[in-house]
Amino acid sequence: MSSSTGGRHHRTGILHRVGVAAARHRWLVLTAWSAFALLGLVQLPQLLGSLDPPPIRVDSSQSARAEAAMAEHFPDLGREQMLVVLRSEHETATEPGFARTAVAVMTALRQRREVTVVVPLPPADLPTGNIPAAAAGPLWELRGLYRDSHNSYILVTVSGTDGQRLRWFPEWQAAVEQAIRDTSAGHVTGYLVGYTAAAHELQQLALTDVYTADAIAMPAAFLLLLLGLGCLGAAAVPAVVAGVAISGTLGVLDLLPAVNATQLMVVSMVGLGVGIDYCLLVVSRFREELARGLGRTDALGHTTATAGRTVAYSGIAVMLATSSALLIDNAAVRAVAASAITVTAISVVAALTLLPALLATSRPWLDRGTLPWRTRPHATATAGEQGRWARWARHVMRRPWRYGTTVVVLLALAAAPSLDLRLSLELPEKALADTAFGRGMAVLTDDKGADGGNLGGFMPIVVQTPAHRPIPDTTALVSALRADPRIATALVYGTRADTTLILAVPKISPTTPEAAALVRYVRHTIVPRTTPPDITVLVGGPPAVVVDLAEESTSKLWWVIGFVLAVSLLLLIVLLRSVLLPIKAIIMNILVTAATYGLVVVVFQNGIGDELFGTTATGTTQVYLPIAVFVVLFGLSLDYEVFLIRRIQEEYEIHGDTERAVATGLQTTARPLATAAAIMIAVFASGLAAHLPDSKQLAFALAVAILLDATLVRFVLVPAFIKILGRWNWWYPQPLRRATRHHRRDINPDETTQPVR
Repeated sequence: MSSSTGGRHHRTGILHRVGVAAARHRWLVLTAWSAFALLGLVQLPQLLGSLDPPPIRVDSSQSARAEAAMAEHFPDLGREQMLVVLRSEHETATEPGFARTAVAVMTALRQRREVTVVVPLPPADLPTGNIPAAAAGPLWELRGLYRDSHNSYILVTVSGTDGQRLRWFPEWQAAVEQAIRDTSAGHVTGYLVGYTAAAHELQQLALTDVYTADAIAMPAAFLLLLLGLGCLGAAAVPAVVAGVAISGTLGVLDLLPAVNATQLMVVSMVGLGVGIDYCLLVVSRFREELARGLGRTDALGHTTATAGRTVAYSGIAVMLATSSALLIDNAAVRAVAASAITVTAISVVAALTLLPALLATSRPWLDRGTLPWRTRPHATATAGEQGRWARWARHVMRRPWRYGTTVVVLLALAAAPSLDLRLSLELPEKALADTAFGRGMAVLTDDKGADGGNLGGFMPIVVQTPAHRPIPDTTALVSALRADPRIATALVYGTRADTTLILAVPKISPTTPEAAALVRYVRHTIVPRTTPPDITVLVGGPPAVVVDLAEESTSKLWWVIGFVLAVSLLLLIVLLRSVLLPIKAIIMNILVTAATYGLVVVVFQNGIGDELFGTTATGTTQVYLPIAVFVVLFGLSLDYEVFLIRRIQEEYEIHGDTERAVATGLQTTARPLATAAAIMIAVFASGLAAHLPDSKQLAFALAVAILLDATLVRFVLVPAFIKILGRWNWWYPQPLRRATRHHRRDINPDETTQPVR
């Protein structure tokens, strides 16, 4: 495939016709895309006001089944159990003023229809003989978990979906604060603590992180575009197209029943990076074709038939790689994957339709604002084998084994720490410390009684009995739970129908790796030892949700890897019409991925980057990071691989000289490749300014992965290995040639299109 005149063949087909049609009907195309983007912007306020928390539960997991059983048999506990934490430095919980405030808070919450139960826990200094009726029953056993008489706790259970509770939460919080202001004269402070409270604060932090990242990434991306393309006019076009694609995608998301802040961040970062990258490749090729003397119409047709084809295939590669995440049985992961696929698809369509229309319209000012030191497009296009990148390629190819071995060893050394990769999903306590939720959790943490329990981390255990079987005796199970040194207490909340609910209160924070280890121990050791095998025992609660998500992600990781490798290999074989080049690309991607994992372990898991990035090492890595990095890296690296190798193939098809083809191909693609990679790195690295440590981990990992891929792989390993493989680079068995022969239809090199009027 080629795009110039003078003996080169141009491939015609649907993409060639799409580019020309978009240019000829440019005003219709521009109007349609403008309406699409405007609709997204109009819907944005509604979208931001209806965000849901990320649904981290794994469908059909043990924790999800435990939650469903509790909702069915113990509806008084609602869909979520929260605590109101009241604190006074001047009064004890039993003094009239403090007690009056507690009553006012309970009254305010009971007026809410979605609040099912409001029960005060017995005060720490209440004499045993003065147990109020509201505190009678199993909740009295929780009294030993706290000791500070200046604190008061109220158990609140609420109904509704995760999204509904998140939208109701500000009203609950306002009701609590208003009741405190009206009755305490400023002597009492109050906080709501629970899953929804944490989700609310995390969502606010996530939205702040999105705005911060965009404020950094957008000007950085435009500056890199300006430096890469060399003039303001050419740089403005990709920025506009990417902005339109992102705006339109947000409008599409608003049509979905549930959207979370993480999806917005993914749309923003992926849309900005991928959208600009694709447009950059097309604009660079278009200017190159113009510099070779083609008219505007022919240049657009040949650009969409060459660079446009690469963009289309690259987009397909990204979407196929991302779709592998749909194998994971978790709504949050699937929602993020669907968002990435959507914004990528819209970016590809925009690059193939909106961009040609803009280029046809903006041709007079495309080269306006040229930087004084910038080489014009024709200089790069005609540099051929004499440019600095061509000289670098020849330098590497003179010593292919030395360069190839050195880079492989470096990547292997960087990958070595990945053998110590430990996964978990932890609450960012440092980021939440200054929030209302964080202050409430601090009160709970400081107020540990003789039993040392953590009221913020109940572990519900549901015991289900088969039909026509007597209710089992749970004494042995409860005794074993109480005997574990990590559990403060365990109590039988009640038995209804064939279901018994046990509440265990761990001594450790529910978001730590130790809590996850406790869940596994209860499930796999305590339960089998103390209950008959025909009894179903479900361990739920926040730590169990984390365990289920970690196990689901780990167990499906190899399925995801296998799917991505198989799809990538098949796609590259078809696109590159080679067998060994795709295998080489897969091996290099695996090396880069492993090296990225290793660097994440060193910087975040082991804490070397704590001071630099403002994080606190916990000895673990976020559970979803390996899959996210693997999927994104493979998708984007295929983008760069296809762009570079197909250009090398164009040159090889002209003269049949592999070394010359590599030198010329690298010379003509180095600048757009480097610019595209720099933009992607800047976009991902902007996430390092986030408040949330998991966002920082992911931003670091993706930025480092693209950096390694775009430098060591594209500019060193590719020319080195192509030189080593020699003529075997282009080995393509005859059966495969026959199966993919429709990809090789050419047109007459002198064929032109009618000019755009």
